[in-house]
Amino acid sequence: MTPPPAVRPATAPRRIAELTRPLRAARAQACAHVEDVLHELGRLRVQIGLATLADEGTQVRLRLGELAARVAAMEEVAGVALRGGASPRSRP
Repeated sequence: MTPPPAVRPATAPRRIAELTRPLRAARAQACAHVEDVLHELGRLRVQIGLATLADEGTQVRLRLGELAARVAAMEEVAGVALRGGASPRSRP
């Protein structure tokens, strides 16, 4: 008696890779978003320093608002992905 195809040792690594492909893609996309935000935070630090020197806080507040909105959107997408729903990018 042979075991079912999903249990055969030779096919297990391929099956695991197939099942985890969406997770790995989502993780890579999230990593790219985090790297983008970190890059923007670095730029914002410079802008804060320059704004402090020039006493112009309005632009800094606008940039902080943009970053906060971006982080909120990332959290929303992550929440949808964790619940097993489709991400907004995968919708037609």
